[in-house]
Amino acid sequence: VLGNVLLLCVINGFCFGGLTLIFLDPILHFFGASPATLPYARDFMQVILIGNPIAFTFIGLNNVMRATGYPKKAMLSSLLTVFANIILAPIFIFHLDWGIRGAALATVISQSIGLIWIVSHYLNKNTTIRFKPGIFKLKSRIIMSIFSIGMSPFLMNVCASSVVIILNNSFMRYGGDLAIGAYGIVNRVLTLFIMIEIGVTQGMQPVIGFNYGALLFDRVRKTLRYALIAGVSIMTFGFLLSQLFPSAIVGMFTDNHELMELSKFGLRVTCLMFPLAGCQIIITNFFQSIGKAKVSIFLSLSRQLLFLIPFLLILPRFWGITGVWSSMPMADFISFMTTIGTFMYFVRKGLLFKTNKTIE
Repeated sequence: VLGNVLLLCVINGFCFGGLTLIFLDPILHFFGASPATLPYARDFMQVILIGNPIAFTFIGLNNVMRATGYPKKAMLSSLLTVFANIILAPIFIFHLDWGIRGAALATVISQSIGLIWIVSHYLNKNTTIRFKPGIFKLKSRIIMSIFSIGMSPFLMNVCASSVVIILNNSFMRYGGDLAIGAYGIVNRVLTLFIMIEIGVTQGMQPVIGFNYGALLFDRVRKTLRYALIAGVSIMTFGFLLSQLFPSAIVGMFTDNHELMELSKFGLRVTCLMFPLAGCQIIITNFFQSIGKAKVSIFLSLSRQLLFLIPFLLILPRFWGITGVWSSMPMADFISFMTTIGTFMYFVRKGLLFKTNKTIE
């Protein structure tokens, strides 16, 4: 599995990065870049896409490290890239005056540092799962297993990208570049809490997967309960910060008065259903953890495809830019209700926890 993950990451990294570089300008236009923002987006993405194989390999091997019993090492490798980026970005952007390309280069170099750390782990003879001759051969059985489990987050990210396209175009239509800037600020804040939430789900998955396979359903229930408490608490904290201190949060990104006011309004609206979204994310990933990929895929896609995109196409026609902001919490609420209904159906039908194995 380790060998297949490495090969797939490298192949996908080169193919995706190369194709995107060839058609970069049309893609950026499609994503909503305006004549004013296109040069910055192009400068940033050219560097990022050249380093794409590094990013793919770093993320893939880091996840394998966590899944094979080294969660602390995986966390340290992620923190290493973050701190390296924090140090390098201001040097490249301001001191060396490399601008937006400097920011991208800092990201690629930071990921390279993290990748070196991870590769050294897999070369260590004391590591449980490590690089060995003969493992670097693609096998259809392993590839299909990887694809079936990873299809849910993959499709969720594809839908998220589709939503970004519609959002950017909607903000451009109803508010111009300033509205896109406001969404950029709001999205950074949302991403901060969502990434912490994803960290909880990634830590939950191997624990639930192992115990579910061992028929230790009491442990599965307990892990799910703890994950739900943590996930909802994280998102509730984000909700409270966004409602009580929007000026302080937005002020970290800009001092432009008009942009601040638009960002504060957007932040408050988009975070309205954060606590419910925390629950929805955990349960969706729970289904993925126990091998019910189809259910997880459906729940992942429901918010984006079934609810958010239709709202984005309809509400702005009546409420303008307010309709664009309001689409997100409305989709969160309906998605939460769908997820809870699906989970309760499986519980009542006895399709989740059948027989508990006794630990002797």
